[in-house]
Amino acid sequence: MSACIAARRPRVTLAARTLLLAALALAGCKAESRGKAPVALPSTAVALTSAAPLAVGRAVFVDWNGDWFEATVLADAADGTVKIHYVGWEDRWDEAVPRARVRITP
Repeated sequence: MSACIAARRPRVTLAARTLLLAALALAGCKAESRGKAPVALPSTAVALTSAAPLAVGRAVFVDWNGDWFEATVLADAADGTVKIHYVGWEDRWDEAVPRARVRITP
């Protein structure tokens, strides 16, 4: 991972982010396009049980760094992880996440 991309990953305040982006621009790093913004977790969302199977294509919510993002299930692995695709994001952001980070709506 390049230093330009790595520097943009931490969660920071708006003022700090503005300064960071200005510094990255001076360093010649291009702004990276971002996907959909975090969403509010619906009050009806529930945690997964270890036995609950997830169908491929099912809409879910995933916790990433304290924020909730809409995602779809790509695979439900036997090792307890769920391969997901974040809605509105490039495929390169797809990842396998622990079931504890996933919420579903009934």
